[in-house]
Amino acid sequence: MRRLFTIVSTLVVVVAMTYFTLDWAYWRNWLAWDMVDPNRAVDVDKYVSHHVLQMPPPHPIQLASSSKRTLSAQALQELETFSVETESLVFLVSHRERLQFSYYAEGIGPETLLDSYSMHKGLLALIFGYAIDNGDIQSIDTPASRYLPEWQHDGRQEITIRELLNNESGLKRLDYSSLPHNAVLDFFIGRDLRKLTFSFPLDFAPGTLFEFNHVNSQALYFVLVRSTGREYVDILSDYLWRPLGNGSARVVFDHEGGAARTICCFLATAPSWIRIGTLLNGHGKIGNHQIVSKEWIDEMLRPAPQNPNYGFNVWIGNPFSGKRLHSAVRGLYREITGPFDVSDVYFMEASGNGRLYFIPSQDVVIFRIGRRIVDQKWDDGKTVNTVLRGIIGQE
Repeated sequence: MRRLFTIVSTLVVVVAMTYFTLDWAYWRNWLAWDMVDPNRAVDVDKYVSHHVLQMPPPHPIQLASSSKRTLSAQALQELETFSVETESLVFLVSHRERLQFSYYAEGIGPETLLDSYSMHKGLLALIFGYAIDNGDIQSIDTPASRYLPEWQHDGRQEITIRELLNNESGLKRLDYSSLPHNAVLDFFIGRDLRKLTFSFPLDFAPGTLFEFNHVNSQALYFVLVRSTGREYVDILSDYLWRPLGNGSARVVFDHEGGAARTICCFLATAPSWIRIGTLLNGHGKIGNHQIVSKEWIDEMLRPAPQNPNYGFNVWIGNPFSGKRLHSAVRGLYREITGPFDVSDVYFMEASGNGRLYFIPSQDVVIFRIGRRIVDQKWDDGKTVNTVLRGIIGQE
């Protein structure tokens, strides 16, 4: 009996070791992944496979001198207090393309790479304009299955590119768990994004309900690279990052030479996001350079048919109802304070109450990344209106 126990125990150990050895890269990713670390926005090494966008040093965005300040002293003090109270890691405010307020927590600065989390989805939508502006995709009302043969033999063949961008695809949404091989977790650490993305079935008729769902943005990645025949990092670099004069950044992949994670995991500096907001305020134009077509920016900011507060991976502040829809299937809403003082407030949202607000009529950009604190409420109305009410109109 003892001999049999020894044999069985040895076999169990051998099988377990073989399993972990064959999939060692996944387990390395899982061990590096820590969802509760409050500082993980700056823990860039938690992502194992990545591509570095090597860029020339960016032209620094200087803080406006006292004579060029267009925010009142009271507003600046309120923003400083607010930044500390909400445990912000970074809080920047730009007005008329001049940096008016700058807060960095200890150990963080303008050159620190920060995790964008779901703001990468908004960046993806912006980059998607390349395929439209370049003529690789004639219409976003084209079925995505034209570029995704994996969807051509079931109900997913009717999903349009627009419905993916609007989060109205009808694809099934699953719950997140930190347990290994949870499907949603694997969007962040999995080693085969293609297989994972196309494993999600249809849950309801496309275009009938709004459902914020990671799988939509990952599917858009495959539409983009297959329609253009170009790598994601090359499009990002040539179409957007280099023309904006942004510095180096990192794009995270599922494995070396694999697919980019476009639901999250883009690592860039805070000033880079200020330039993105400035581009959006300028309807795709910075200075005399039209980087993204105005027509594409207009499409991005057009309300989704099933959610008036959502465009193409961008939230729309108005109409204001005190809440915004995240899942029609589950009846899930997020509280949003306000109303905003102006009608054209837009923002990209990230885990940990990260925000990139851009307000075209006021030429205001606000970027904020904070610590991941469970159940921390965020006051969008207070944040934006403090800036708007503090504008004093100096030139």
